[in-house]
Amino acid sequence: MTARLRPSGAWPIVLGCLTLTACGHSPPTRFFTLDLVAPAATTAGAAYGGAPVIVRAVHIPPALDRVEMVNEVSPGSIQVNDFAHWAAPLGQSARQALIQDLASRLPEGKVLYPDAPLPKAVIGLTVDILSFNATAGGANLQASLTFSADTPNRTWRARQIDLKLDGDYHSPEATARALTTLMSQVSDAAVAELVGPPPQG
Repeated sequence: MTARLRPSGAWPIVLGCLTLTACGHSPPTRFFTLDLVAPAATTAGAAYGGAPVIVRAVHIPPALDRVEMVNEVSPGSIQVNDFAHWAAPLGQSARQALIQDLASRLPEGKVLYPDAPLPKAVIGLTVDILSFNATAGGANLQASLTFSADTPNRTWRARQIDLKLDGDYHSPEATARALTTLMSQVSDAAVAELVGPPPQG
């Protein structure tokens, strides 16, 4: 009796078809950005007369500093969305959003853009995002604002803020909207610090 031999390429072809079929049913990857939030008609920053401000950096926690959008599902547990991505590194996007928000709240020329020539007197702002959660029960952002004054009469100072939004922010669209809104509130907090009494030192 003669044994029948199976063609060596049969299984790879079948497996390849199964892989293509599975891939064909995967949802498309969507990309999200942070947008400018316009200030109210009048803001406290309109009368700011101090040194120009430069946003040096916005630091993001390692758990959030990834391309994929992340949501906290329970304390100490996160969910990574493989099909909802930030369009650019989150730290860079948050910095750009903060620069735009500040520029819309402070007088013209009081916010320096990246790589702009630095004047003799300048105030640096560094924001450390300590946590960001966007869930079906609301959104929350904790951050530390650190100001550095490159002038003889100003000193370092820092302020920690805790911001909250009510509503359902679990979906990717809502998560991006929540972070956009909260970054505008970080900008409001920074403006309030800039127009307040100068630090002693």
